[in-house]
Amino acid sequence: RSTRTLEQFVADARGDAARSSWFWQVQDFAGVLERWGATLPPKQVHVITVPPAGTPPDGLWRRFATLLGLDPAAFDTDLPRSNTSLGLEQAELLRQVNATLGDRLPLPGPYPLVVKNVLAHRILETYPGTRLALAPGDAVFAAEQSQAVADRIAALGIHVVGDLAELTPPAPDGRLAATGYHVPDAEALLPHSVAAIADLLVVINNRRKAQDLIAQATDHPVRFAL
Repeated sequence: RSTRTLEQFVADARGDAARSSWFWQVQDFAGVLERWGATLPPKQVHVITVPPAGTPPDGLWRRFATLLGLDPAAFDTDLPRSNTSLGLEQAELLRQVNATLGDRLPLPGPYPLVVKNVLAHRILETYPGTRLALAPGDAVFAAEQSQAVADRIAALGIHVVGDLAELTPPAPDGRLAATGYHVPDAEALLPHSVAAIADLLVVINNRRKAQDLIAQATDHPVRFAL
């Protein structure tokens, strides 16, 4: 339900010197390990790093299964969808929807089911969009912080599956914003907005038809909900 722009979000993260915000509590992996592993011997704390882009998609699963002594090939890992990030246009559209919704769909409550699962994941996630990227100065900051986290993890002496170098992003490239952050204007968002409305109507109709079939089969009315 956030209504902040990416630029505001990054500025808040950089300005939190005490590392007390939710972002740093969950993204400072060394801090998480220090809290959760404080009473354990280092050999009983395990870190599995995420393989970099371009590696086989089951790489993370294979690392996890191997750590547990399981045969990775013995499990069905096919999923209906992956956890894909939103593009710039889709993220801005969702941000504006959040601002318009206000607290009408509470969190906790219906927001994760209706907005996150249906609008964001089922619909907006499938649209092509501009890749989100940090401005050059912020990218350097992120790389420095990531390296510092990797160094702290190494100093803990815990078991690492993978390579701590995978925690540090690659060097900035030409995809980064040259001068700052760009917010798509209304004209750029219009096609995405119209497509999202159309797809939402299809989802609503499909849910209605499915519930009608259940009601007919069970001879009991079914209350409709997204």
